[in-house]
Amino acid sequence: MKKIYTLITAALAIASTASAQQLPGGSFDGTWETSYTTAAAATEYNGYLNIEMMGQQLASNKEATVEIANNGDGTCTFTLPDFVLSMGGQTLPVGDIVVENVTMAEADGTTTYTGSVEDLNLMGGIITADVTLNGTIDAAGTVDFAINVVWNSIPINVTFTSNPVSDTTEYNGYLNIEMMGQQLASNKEATVEIANNGDGTCTFTLPDFVLAVGDQVLPVGDIVVENVTMAEADGITTYSANVEGLSLMEGAIIADVNLIGTFDANIDKANFGITVNWQGITIIVTFTTDPISTSTEYTGYLNVEMGGQQLVTNEAATVSITDNGNGTCTFILPNFSFQGIPLGDIVVENVTMTEADGTTTYTGSVKGLSLAEGQIIADVELNGTIDANGTVDFVINVTWNGIPIYVTFTSDPTSSVANIDANGTAIYGTTGAIAINGYTGTASIYDITGQLLKSVPVDGNALINIDGGIYIVHIDGTTAKVLVK
Repeated sequence: MKKIYTLITAALAIASTASAQQLPGGSFDGTWETSYTTAAAATEYNGYLNIEMMGQQLASNKEATVEIANNGDGTCTFTLPDFVLSMGGQTLPVGDIVVENVTMAEADGTTTYTGSVEDLNLMGGIITADVTLNGTIDAAGTVDFAINVVWNSIPINVTFTSNPVSDTTEYNGYLNIEMMGQQLASNKEATVEIANNGDGTCTFTLPDFVLAVGDQVLPVGDIVVENVTMAEADGITTYSANVEGLSLMEGAIIADVNLIGTFDANIDKANFGITVNWQGITIIVTFTTDPISTSTEYTGYLNVEMGGQQLVTNEAATVSITDNGNGTCTFILPNFSFQGIPLGDIVVENVTMTEADGTTTYTGSVKGLSLAEGQIIADVELNGTIDANGTVDFVINVTWNGIPIYVTFTSDPTSSVANIDANGTAIYGTTGAIAINGYTGTASIYDITGQLLKSVPVDGNALINIDGGIYIVHIDGTTAKVLVK
């Protein structure tokens, strides 16, 4: 693209120099040569130009006129007058594109035109180009021409048609849907279509729109907004429209829709907001080229153990999880501290998220995490779950200078001792083990994802060796959650 700008700038500079040779009073410092020919009668056709160069659309459905002068010998002269190239705020007045001796062939009321010219002088001879012309005019006078110009090895594809070209472009991206404060979809892959009507408006389509609330799925169908106003400036096209009484689901739903958005050709990114109002309910839909990072905060309780010593017990805390929209997230435990020492945020990026049966499992790690403004460098391993009810269980194992620090974050306070029944049966976590007292039978041990780890026979008392973490113990239909250091 830089080459194009360079050529345009150079051509404009040469044109300016040529213009400067003209003398005051309109005289010209040179010799004029004049020739006279008898011109064939020309027919004018009004229509629309579309111009594309090196993958960039320079003009869409620009009103224009072409002229065809029949030579009376099976050929004609084709003229596209006053051709202009505009790009990046620069305008290059190319002048008339004239192709002589164009072959004309008529069949079934349609005339086909074929011609070419090499080294066509443009801008008064400042630039030269090769031109190939192909096109038709049918019995109804409908014109369709392709004018391919090659200038300095750069192809410029020009079309001239009687009717505007419906230019439909698809954009791939991501949908986010929110209704009544509930996030119904986060970074769901989707496609939108924009059909340029050629009159400063377009038709916007979000096909196959679906609302999923809980177990209910509502196939809304295509959201189509016609006559969307388009305004372009500096490579950014702005879109806006309001439509009342839009029919959806074959008329079963009548809604009002407000559409605003942009497409930035400089970075090839789309951003649309679609607000749907249906029976007093507002549905907010966004479509973006890139996934939106959505952050959710969870409140709960921290427990911290280091060197066999319980440093923090059920301290109120908050963690945040930012969905990256690609199956990963960023986990943050902000303002982490213990024993009055502020360590700062524990941040684990690119945490893998896996969903099954309404429960999302999180797994991630980071090496060389900087804490306490760089005074502490630690490795962190993260494992946890969030179930369909929003219940959070996380284990954050921090290793600093070879010293393990066991951190847990849970929605509910964690008790080291849990009374199971009135008989005095108790279960609690200790260092490297789960202790069960006053029970005879089988104890089933599950991890926080609900996976059975082991079933152990207990005869009165038992000490079940297990790695540090949060576990769920099931005994005779009763469960308890314990923390193992």
